[in-house]
Amino acid sequence: MVNVTLTIAPSPAITVQKTHSGVFSQGQAGSYTITVNNSPTGSPTSGTVSVTDTLPSGLALVSMAGSGWSCLVATCTRSDALAPGSSYASITMNVNVAPTAPPQVIIQVSVSGGGSAPANASDV
Repeated sequence: MVNVTLTIAPSPAITVQKTHSGVFSQGQAGSYTITVNNSPTGSPTSGTVSVTDTLPSGLALVSMAGSGWSCLVATCTRSDALAPGSSYASITMNVNVAPTAPPQVIIQVSVSGGGSAPANASDV
């Protein structure tokens, strides 16, 4: 009889954070920063990682870009591996706030792919 030992490598565990600075005013512009991280205890990502932002009523996307990211409308992708304990370059998302926007909105972002379970974040 032969004993076989299997070692299962940990999966990547990516997370996403979304922040803004300052107070957004109706009829003005605002900027968000989106950052994708990989857990220090995970493995490197593999394949395409996608970040998708969902804009609430009252906000209009002006631009979305980040070094190494390929962005189209409200989705950015990249396929290079993200090492455990590391972050990709941040994505900057610029928006216009409609003059009729509600006084408070919640904006959501999700990240998927790379061999990890999807993750979500929001910013008020």
